[in-house]
Amino acid sequence: MDVQLVCGEARAVVRPGDGLVVTTFTIGSRTIIYPDGLIESNGRKKRRGGIPILFPQAGAVSDPPAGFLLAQHGFARDKAWETVQVSGDARRAEFRLSSSAETHAIFPFDFEVRVTI
Repeated sequence: MDVQLVCGEARAVVRPGDGLVVTTFTIGSRTIIYPDGLIESNGRKKRRGGIPILFPQAGAVSDPPAGFLLAQHGFARDKAWETVQVSGDARRAEFRLSSSAETHAIFPFDFEVRVTI
């Protein structure tokens, strides 16, 4: 379920179930960011646009150890995030992503990432 945040004329739509991407940011009738969408790249659908969370790294890993399988931009933008709390005035929301058996397969560390938008 999308989370809508509003402050004055500013409005953001966040999609926690699909990588915690900010899909829309507008001020009044003016669109500030490119809308979220998918493109075909190397035979795979990839997200283009919006504001994603890049974790555990933004760029490519230089000289990765054997078995280290992280793609550029990490994996957080491809995972479902938990909505922890949305403020009563809908001005901010907190989200969480935690390690799991699935993330341990490509990133062998325990973690908990919290993001407030």
